[in-house]
Amino acid sequence: MHYLATHLKGKQMKIDKDIPIQRARSQTRKDIEKMEVGDSIWVNTKKDSARYRHSMMRLGWGVTVRRTEEPSPEGYRIWRTK
Repeated sequence: MHYLATHLKGKQMKIDKDIPIQRARSQTRKDIEKMEVGDSIWVNTKKDSARYRHSMMRLGWGVTVRRTEEPSPEGYRIWRTK
Protein backbone atom coordinates (compact mmCIF):
# COMPACT_ATOMS: atom_id res chain seq x y z
CA MET A 1 0.00 0.00 0.00
CA HIS A 2 1.32 3.48 -0.73
CA TYR A 3 0.25 7.09 -0.63
CA LEU A 4 1.33 10.15 -2.58
CA ALA A 5 2.64 13.12 -0.66
CA THR A 6 3.79 16.53 -1.82
CA HIS A 7 7.47 17.20 -1.22
CA LEU A 8 8.58 20.63 0.02
CA LYS A 9 9.67 21.64 -3.48
CA GLY A 10 6.27 20.84 -4.93
CA LYS A 11 7.19 17.41 -6.29
CA GLN A 12 5.23 14.32 -5.41
CA MET A 13 6.80 11.31 -3.76
CA LYS A 14 5.39 7.92 -2.94
CA ILE A 15 5.07 6.86 0.71
CA ASP A 16 5.09 3.10 1.16
CA LYS A 17 3.57 1.32 4.15
CA ASP A 18 4.41 -2.05 5.70
CA ILE A 19 7.81 -2.50 4.01
CA PRO A 20 10.15 -4.45 6.33
CA ILE A 21 13.47 -2.82 7.22
CA GLN A 22 16.41 -4.74 5.77
CA ARG A 23 19.44 -5.40 7.92
CA ALA A 24 22.30 -3.12 6.98
CA ARG A 25 25.52 -4.92 6.20
CA SER A 26 28.70 -3.15 5.26
CA GLN A 27 31.11 -4.65 2.76
CA THR A 28 33.57 -5.04 5.64
CA ARG A 29 31.08 -7.17 7.55
CA LYS A 30 30.32 -9.27 4.47
CA ASP A 31 34.07 -9.85 4.03
CA ILE A 32 34.52 -11.27 7.55
CA GLU A 33 31.26 -13.14 8.16
CA LYS A 34 32.67 -16.51 7.06
CA MET A 35 35.82 -16.31 9.17
CA GLU A 36 36.34 -19.01 11.78
CA VAL A 37 38.52 -18.94 14.88
CA GLY A 38 42.16 -19.11 13.76
CA ASP A 39 41.51 -17.55 10.33
CA SER A 40 43.27 -14.34 9.34
CA ILE A 41 43.14 -11.66 6.67
CA TRP A 42 45.82 -9.29 5.41
CA VAL A 43 45.26 -5.60 4.64
CA ASN A 44 47.76 -3.00 3.51
CA THR A 45 46.78 0.08 5.54
CA LYS A 46 46.43 0.87 9.22
CA LYS A 47 43.04 2.43 8.47
CA ASP A 48 41.78 -0.82 6.93
CA SER A 49 43.14 -2.85 9.86
CA ALA A 50 41.25 -0.61 12.30
CA ARG A 51 38.05 -0.91 10.27
CA TYR A 52 38.17 -4.72 10.16
CA ARG A 53 39.23 -5.01 13.81
CA HIS A 54 36.34 -2.79 14.88
CA SER A 55 33.83 -4.83 12.86
CA MET A 56 35.11 -8.07 14.37
CA MET A 57 34.96 -6.70 17.89
CA ARG A 58 31.37 -5.54 17.35
CA LEU A 59 30.51 -9.18 16.61
CA GLY A 60 31.99 -10.11 19.98
CA TRP A 61 35.01 -11.82 18.43
CA GLY A 62 38.50 -11.85 19.90
CA VAL A 63 40.92 -10.14 17.52
CA THR A 64 44.71 -9.83 17.25
CA VAL A 65 46.40 -7.43 14.81
CA ARG A 66 50.10 -7.48 13.90
CA ARG A 67 52.07 -5.39 11.46
CA THR A 68 53.65 -7.75 8.94
CA GLU A 69 55.95 -7.70 5.93
CA GLU A 70 54.21 -10.49 4.10
CA PRO A 71 52.72 -10.80 1.53
CA SER A 72 54.11 -7.34 0.69
CA PRO A 73 56.64 -5.00 2.33
CA GLU A 74 54.13 -3.39 4.68
CA GLY A 75 50.70 -4.33 5.94
CA TYR A 76 48.62 -5.75 8.76
CA ARG A 77 47.42 -9.26 9.49
CA ILE A 78 44.23 -9.62 11.52
CA TRP A 79 43.38 -12.92 13.23
CA ARG A 80 40.07 -14.03 14.65
CA THR A 81 40.99 -15.50 18.02
CA LYS A 82 37.58 -16.29 19.54
